[in-house]
Amino acid sequence: WAQLKPYPLIFAGEVSGNRTLLDPVLDANRLALRSFYEVQRSSTAMGLVAQGVGIAVVPGLAVQEGAYPDVRTIQLVEPVVSRNLVLIKRKSAHLSPAAQALYDMILTKESKN
Repeated sequence: WAQLKPYPLIFAGEVSGNRTLLDPVLDANRLALRSFYEVQRSSTAMGLVAQGVGIAVVPGLAVQEGAYPDVRTIQLVEPVVSRNLVLIKRKSAHLSPAAQALYDMILTKESKN
């Protein structure tokens, strides 16, 4: 985390759900990061990184494999910031193709951990 300091940082905006996870962990570990840009969506951050504007801190699920072939991802550790995601569906309901793709992606990411 400390190695991010010299780079133009694209960070979650203050109203972002990601920001509410990041701030307490960074504060507890005395990691003061200054943002160059603040965005409300991880997809916006990824687009800015792809255009060479800076680096971004985004959730792992925001990184779509193959979507940005010129963007390198590095998992941030010490401290680890994480959250639980839950997908709920009725037993009798069928998922739409988009929801099924999300479900499959969550299962794939979870099995890698």
